[in-house]
Amino acid sequence: MSTAPSLLKPADLAARLAGLGEATPPLSAAHGLMTAVIVGPSELPPERWIPFALSADGRVPESPGREELETLVLSLYGLYNDTLAYIREGQFQPWLGREDDPETRMHNLGLWCVGFSKGMQFFEEEWFKSSDRDMAELLVPVFYFIQPERFIPLYLEEENDEEKRFELELLMQSQLPESVHTIYDFWRDRKESSAP
Repeated sequence: MSTAPSLLKPADLAARLAGLGEATPPLSAAHGLMTAVIVGPSELPPERWIPFALSADGRVPESPGREELETLVLSLYGLYNDTLAYIREGQFQPWLGREDDPETRMHNLGLWCVGFSKGMQFFEEEWFKSSDRDMAELLVPVFYFIQPERFIPLYLEEENDEEKRFELELLMQSQLPESVHTIYDFWRDRKESSAP
């Protein structure tokens, strides 16, 4: 007799996703992807984005078996719903793993931002309309952690100043949740203003 799959806590979900192999993105990247889907310009059904949370190429892995796959899918969607609720409440934070492991969290922050950029690709044309300078500014904290070498010269006179660079990273990290909230509001306002 099969039992209904239970929702995994994020730490357990991260471990189970890691067990699928190298083709499966870490949970931090999957969380970035789903966050971009949540705050993006148009709604996207789960069957469009969940395969990319399970495999970088969007091909659902066959190895875990049906019950495990159902558990993973439902847990990802549960995390999606929790993330949406946090954004609506103004309490969003990217999922970066254990609080007591700052080195891993910084690594996962880069992965989260890469995942967010992948999630933007579902509606790439809308994200990157040339007229939306405000949107480009809101995305700076995301793209900073993907390619810091492109942004550091824009903010620091001395690129090799480790203390200033550390302060810049803290600033970008602190701005990221605020950017997510503002992007969410940006697209919601755009939809409401274009509605008949």
